[in-house]
Amino acid sequence: MRYTFFILFVLSFLSSCSNKEEDTRKYPPADLVFYETYTQQEFQDYWNAAIVALNEPDTSQAIKLNGFSGIDLRQLIQPGGDICLGYVAPENQHRIAELLTLEKVRNCFPKDADILWTWNAEEVYDLKGNYYSLYVVHKNGIKPRLTGKDLEEVEVEEDPNTLQINILLTMSEKGTEKWAKMTADNIKRTIVMSVNGSVLSAPQVIEPITGGETQISGNFNLKEAKEIVGGIKAGMR
Repeated sequence: MRYTFFILFVLSFLSSCSNKEEDTRKYPPADLVFYETYTQQEFQDYWNAAIVALNEPDTSQAIKLNGFSGIDLRQLIQPGGDICLGYVAPENQHRIAELLTLEKVRNCFPKDADILWTWNAEEVYDLKGNYYSLYVVHKNGIKPRLTGKDLEEVEVEEDPNTLQINILLTMSEKGTEKWAKMTADNIKRTIVMSVNGSVLSAPQVIEPITGGETQISGNFNLKEAKEIVGGIKAGMR
């Protein structure tokens, strides 16, 4: 089943029933940024314009794309519904990434919009396979409302009962205020948590988060989670 990223308050009893993993190795700094997103409905007209643009003849770009110019993006991207812009099979990722860098495609999008990929391919049950997800974020020219600098601590956490690997974020005092406001402004919308430009988590906000602690649950293993946390910690310094 396609994993579901979610965001929630970490209740006080959670600490007593889970193990927090420490990692003292050194990692290169990682850039953690929280982005607000476009819904698929908000972005649909821009997306349709990009599809039309790709069907316009362009000899130079046809050569660059090795014959893939003019292709309909809908042939390679499965609709994401209310969750994301769409899903891309691993064998098509490079092709789609190349198409999305074309100037005639970028010109169809709002100036602040950027499309980010999930950091790895995840199982999507309805599609019976592993796919990358695409999210459209408000990024270019906009100062992020929350970054790794707003964290006080980040830890790897392993639930001893389910063996689920989570990443636990503890906000600073100012970060807690920013996060509460950001989540309050995005009820029933998705917030993307990006590490070094790749989507680590994309939870849908159910209610404002005011407690300052947030749990990220994904399909990463313990080694991957430690590397992510190590990089975030290095970026906080």
